[in-house]
Amino acid sequence: MLRLQRAAWDEGESFPGAPAPVPTPLPADTDAALLSIDAGIHYIVNGHNTRFAATVRYNSLSVGNADAVTDTVIVLGAQIQAF
Repeated sequence: MLRLQRAAWDEGESFPGAPAPVPTPLPADTDAALLSIDAGIHYIVNGHNTRFAATVRYNSLSVGNADAVTDTVIVLGAQIQAF
């Protein structure tokens, strides 16, 4: 599984439904961009009864001229149903 998401907005654009701490509208002379990349592998043993998953997510958020804030998350999961 591979997923790439990107969002960008320019100065003065507003997002009325955005929750805090995202300012709406952005201050003047501010551009922002969000990049999210997910990569994972899923192993299905027996349909919905047994499966395993491993996913890595990388996020990068940049606002204005400041350095981008990044993080990487690893998620491991399993599903086992006995009935």
